Amino acid sequence: MSSFKPKLGDGSVVLPQTRVKMIMKSSPDTESISTDALYFVTKATEFFVEHLAQEIYESTNKSNELTYKGLADIVQKSDSMQFLKDMVPKKITFKEYQEILKEKENGDLMSNRVKILHNGYSSNIIEEKDENLPFVRANCSCVLVTGIIVDTMTPWDTKFILLALEANGLTPDDINYVVSTHGHSDHIGNNNLFLKAKHIVGYCVSVKDQYFIHPFDKGIAFEIDAGIKVIPTPGHTADDVSVVVKTEDLGIVVIAGDIFEREEDIEQPEIWRSCGSVNPEQQENSRAIIANIADYIVPGHGPIFKVTDAMKKKLSQNVRMCNS
Repeated sequence: MSSFKPKLGDGSVVLPQTRVKMIMKSSPDTESISTDALYFVTKATEFFVEHLAQEIYESTNKSNELTYKGLADIVQKSDSMQFLKDMVPKKITFKEYQEILKEKENGDLMSNRVKILHNGYSSNIIEEKDENLPFVRANCSCVLVTGIIVDTMTPWDTKFILLALEANGLTPDDINYVVSTHGHSDHIGNNNLFLKAKHIVGYCVSVKDQYFIHPFDKGIAFEIDAGIKVIPTPGHTADDVSVVVKTEDLGIVVIAGDIFEREEDIEQPEIWRSCGSVNPEQQENSRAIIANIADYIVPGHGPIFKVTDAMKKKLSQNVRMCNS
């Protein structure tokens, strides 16, 4: 059974921790309730709502919007609370539960591994052939994160992608998410190999003919898993995204696509500007945002590099100059 998390927002099911606390504290019978007891009731209510949301999700057309009326209909059909028995903590305090969650998160971070399958490259040397237009050469960085592939190179790299996956004990069916940092041809060329995955191409999130509404344009990150999210970083194109990965060994790694061409473009900004930017000011801002959260950056057309304080300072100064 597929998992569903109720969406936050008007007209949808909001997990009711705050509401439960308000209701309980407003009752004379619960004025002296302990924090731990309040927490257990809150968790039980949360699990109950999640259960109901899952029920209605499975019984309808798998709508992403669940109304209170829809939940009420399911409540009437529910005659058992047995599903709560093993889900609600019984013998631990709220503080202990927080510590358990933190340990779990740390365990998840240990499983987050960033593997560079291909170091991207680009050249500004213009070549010519009699039968063709002048051209330059480029191909993108391709990165494997646990269950995720980022930027699938060109259509002529299919064999390389398959062999790289095989070398890591994987097939295309093992990939849950395909993220293309933007829609240029050298970043989407083998997306079609991953038919069981959810695809994120720039701000577009889709599976088959289903296009999911996510507010990247409002600056909202798309959470993939513990320690892995996709953030909007426009500039090179109107809807670039970057993948932020928290790892145990490297700290925070940001797979940035062509927001960074390669490490040298920090001191030589003409490198990234000459490669095309629909909004240079916006790209400067995205570059500074990425540098300020990253320990390492995987650029679109160069090897991974460590972010230094000097880099952060320079990129922040560039933003201020753009805004002055």
